[in-house]
Parts: sequence; C-alpha cells; structure tokens
Amino acid sequence: ADAVLFVGDDVTDEDAFRALPGGAAPAVTVRVGAADARTAAAFRLPDPDGVRAFVEALVARRSAGRAV
Repeated sequence: ADAVLFVGDDVTDEDAFRALPGGAAPAVTVRVGAADARTAAAFRLPDPDGVRAFVEALVARRSAGRAV
C-alpha cells in the first residue's frame, strides 16, 4: 500500500491509532467525534459527514493526479 487511512470513533480503535504510525506504510489516523475525548489519532473529524467530505476530497485529488 502507498499509505494507510484508519478512521475510528471508539475507544477500541485507539490500539490501531497507536500501532499504525510505526508500520511499513505511512499512516493517517483519524478520530471521529467530540474534541474532548483523548486520542492517539493524528487528526480529528467531528462526525460521519466530516469523514465523507474528507474521503471525497482525497478521492478527487487522487483522481486529478495530485498528491494526497
């Protein structure tokens, strides 16, 4: 893989948020939900609509041949 995108909204996702940055492929970790929750994710999105907009933007950039 060129990179890994891991998006999660639960405390059980925290293990992946901690483990992925040390893996073989670059990793982007995103926590979905309230800003008051502690997280090991590198980024945060407020809700599923934010995730959809983020993924759509990534797809559009990649489809246009631009770096993501």
